[in-house]
Amino acid sequence: MNILTSLFLRFLPPLAIWGTVRISDNILYVIAGTVFTILSVILLGMYLRKYIIVSKMDFYRTPVLELQKKFLKYKQYHNQIIKTEILTIPILVLSLSAITLKSVKNVDILSVPAQNLITTYSFALIVGYGFLFWLYKSFYGKRLKNINDFIEELKEFEEK
Repeated sequence: MNILTSLFLRFLPPLAIWGTVRISDNILYVIAGTVFTILSVILLGMYLRKYIIVSKMDFYRTPVLELQKKFLKYKQYHNQIIKTEILTIPILVLSLSAITLKSVKNVDILSVPAQNLITTYSFALIVGYGFLFWLYKSFYGKRLKNINDFIEELKEFEEK
């Protein structure tokens, strides 16, 4: 996910902004570009905060127990970022695909009747969220449980 995240943050927001400005005569594309840009900025802010959390860790002078607490805080925030990514990826993909197809290939996928557009986007969101929730439960649900168990162990250790 880190390579994809890096590519996402470097290349896709400028592409979306360029495409949105290029095809700003249609309000649906402006809305898609605005949604994409806002979600990109939110994710960028979250990634920067994650970097700040890691950069504030002093691995040499901090006691091990306190370092473990800080690392757990980082892991909890990392899992929160993963949840946010899962919630935003289908919306980002749909909005970016509409902008890219219109600006690069001049294919207008938003010009279909509203009922077809709503049905198609709803189906795509249901399939996308279904797949991503399955992926989250399969891979990240166990990690979150392990982190919470370790936090409980640390609390018990501190009480002794």
